[in-house]
Amino acid sequence: RLQPGAKSISPMLLNEAREWLHDLRQMRTRGSFARNAMFAFSGTAVVVLSQLLLTPFIARTSAPEAYGLHGLFLGICTNLAVVADMGYTHAYVLPREQEKFTDLVRGNLVILMIVLVAMLPLVLARDLVFTWLPGWSGIGWWWYALPLGVVVQFVPIMLTQWLMREKAFGRSSSLGGGSNLLLRLFNLGYGWMTRGAAHGLILGELLVRGLSIGAYWYALRPYGIKQLFDKFNWTRIRAVMYEYRDQPQFIFPSRYVGMLGLQLPIFMLSSDPAAVGYFSMASSLLLIPLRLFGFSVGTVFQQKAAETMQRDPADMARVTGRFFDRLLITGVLPFAFIIVFGDLVFGLFLGKEWTMSGVYAAFLGLFFFFRHLSEPIAPLINVHRKAAQLLWFQAILMMIRLAVLAAGILWLGSATKAVLAYGIVSALGYAAFSAHLLRLAGMRWLAPMTRSVLLLAGAVLLLALLRQLIFNSWTPFS
Repeated sequence: RLQPGAKSISPMLLNEAREWLHDLRQMRTRGSFARNAMFAFSGTAVVVLSQLLLTPFIARTSAPEAYGLHGLFLGICTNLAVVADMGYTHAYVLPREQEKFTDLVRGNLVILMIVLVAMLPLVLARDLVFTWLPGWSGIGWWWYALPLGVVVQFVPIMLTQWLMREKAFGRSSSLGGGSNLLLRLFNLGYGWMTRGAAHGLILGELLVRGLSIGAYWYALRPYGIKQLFDKFNWTRIRAVMYEYRDQPQFIFPSRYVGMLGLQLPIFMLSSDPAAVGYFSMASSLLLIPLRLFGFSVGTVFQQKAAETMQRDPADMARVTGRFFDRLLITGVLPFAFIIVFGDLVFGLFLGKEWTMSGVYAAFLGLFFFFRHLSEPIAPLINVHRKAAQLLWFQAILMMIRLAVLAAGILWLGSATKAVLAYGIVSALGYAAFSAHLLRLAGMRWLAPMTRSVLLLAGAVLLLALLRQLIFNSWTPFS
């Protein structure tokens, strides 16, 4: 019998077609993997569709510098939101007792309050911070809105995980998709009325995300959210947080270091808001395939992997192999297309001032391809209780990224070269990470990884030939 991942490309495509048809039939079964994945996919599809349809119009009302300031503001808020999380939201599905789960949520709220109080001295010392970090001064008076930004970034994530615990995938996807659609509509309308005010994107983030908290609260009423502030017992809360202490000890550090590694260009290029805007736009659009086919069903895969590990660990290779093949099939063409036509697509649909953002997207395409293959199956790390491995991987990769970005900015004096170097080392790192995850699942990793590289290389070569025939150039950087 062939091992998962050791099959040729043609049989793989035929098997995938049969399995997709099987999953379509399984969508009628309540609680099935396919049905839960369908709910998650539908909500993400709304987000992606709104992004594809509205971003070209929003980009024409907001300059790259505005996107850069928004990216910097959002980067600071998400960093602090992850600190408030401390990894505990990933443990919401673990307690069997409802009261223990509720105490875990209460503990997260306590940490959030501590983070907000600790922020106050830096928020009030705005001018001093801007003296130390002049690239951040473009945020201006919106610096004082950072605490609110942390709240509206963290609380919806916390409430989403609550819905996941209750297996309310339909409600979770509709709320996530609806709030993102409303945010883009607000950005479009406000940008048009104010002719691209630099603060518009930040205002939309605060206003729409803040309103979404009320919608999440309403959706969670049947699940006991009203009792959240009843029976507040600090001794009991501290006990349950200690019980799940592996979350802040292992999950939080690896998640935080990984996120910081993804945001390094935003912070290190902050003196050039336009470059930050190019990077932010490129990254957000490159996330579309990952959001649509990866993150949307990645949470469902996490639940499936945990069940498989408890029921039949030997079946983990088959479950992971199927999921990996689907990620590969859905990711090859989108990322190959961006690698070859990034500058032309961005310039055509977003406007000529965004052409450089398309070049950045081409630089980052290979990295996001391997990220697309690895991040949705990364829960295997937690299932096998190997969280320390993820922390070491993210820490080492972040140090390498920091070094190449510094070299590009300080020695070469070029934001473009810095982003190119960042994309190369990130691609190599995530390729190695993908192979490690397959090996962790009990698969022979060489065959599926080789197939992934060959499929992407073949698609890039054919598209590059097409570009040469039509536009007389092979790549965005030729």
